[in-house]
Amino acid sequence: MGILYSSENFHVYPILFSTYKSAGGDWHYEDKYISISGAGIGARSVFNHWSIDANYIQLGLMGNITDELMNFSPTQSFPYMDGSKDAFGYWTEIATMKVSYHRNPIKFEFGKFDR
Repeated sequence: MGILYSSENFHVYPILFSTYKSAGGDWHYEDKYISISGAGIGARSVFNHWSIDANYIQLGLMGNITDELMNFSPTQSFPYMDGSKDAFGYWTEIATMKVSYHRNPIKFEFGKFDR
């Protein structure tokens, strides 16, 4: 049967980004600026016809934001928002995981993930 699982099947990678929108965007319905920065970790594992993808991202939001969740679009809402205690703005987090089985012509996916 050989080695069932090895480090070649498992990859971990950093996630780091920052974006600025002068007129709002997916996360903000008003025509006002917003800055979003994120840092986190992602992982992918593949074994035969199965794969697992997971991400955890800590987000910092600055700009014309209040703690009212209605400021966010229904497609990109967050589970909670917390005012930053050390800096201007708010923070929240996103965690996703997708388990997939793929063998032509069948593809089955489940979990909490974006399309």
